[in-house]
Amino acid sequence: MHLREIRLASARLEPQRALYAAFGVQAADEDGALAVGIGDARVVLVAGEPSPQHFAIRIPSAAYADALAWLGERVDLLTGEHGGRRFAFPDWNADSAYFADPDGNIVELIAHHDLPEPYTPPFGPAALLGICEAGMPVADVAEFLDELERRTGARPWSGNRETFAAAGTKAGSLIVVGRGRVWYPTRAAAATRPPIAVHTDAGTLPW
Repeated sequence: MHLREIRLASARLEPQRALYAAFGVQAADEDGALAVGIGDARVVLVAGEPSPQHFAIRIPSAAYADALAWLGERVDLLTGEHGGRRFAFPDWNADSAYFADPDGNIVELIAHHDLPEPYTPPFGPAALLGICEAGMPVADVAEFLDELERRTGARPWSGNRETFAAAGTKAGSLIVVGRGRVWYPTRAAAATRPPIAVHTDAGTLPW
């Protein structure tokens, strides 16, 4: 599944603009919204009342250590229960870092080591390859997954199908969670409603 665009409500468009300027990525006004190009995808921030969302930006496998330092110079990184800023996922063969953007969205940079891409230091905006995860809070995870497979062919590759599942591929997944679940690694950013829209090569969600 290729995630082409995520549309999110934002009450802080100017702070969001400043954030992405610090990242060195292109952001442009588009019909009153802020459109941010990230690799082969876009995050479009539309004026409105936000709720905590989650999306992940994929980076080259070999870039993880450089990315952690680069990101830590620009934002306050979220920490785990032991205070560390590095998050390792052995079952996914991946490493991540997280931060909260000005609207409280939980943004992740993730290196999938099963998906090696060329990387030449130093780390910079060109190493932000695209969006590989979009959070999708739903009322019934299993029911949504069944409908997702029927409509798009995308199937879960991780999770329990009851409260959490990653559906699609490592290069492009919906992170399907039950409404009210707290976005990892926070203890308070609850997933209350889905994004405005997630545009994929298989169609636009939510339906």
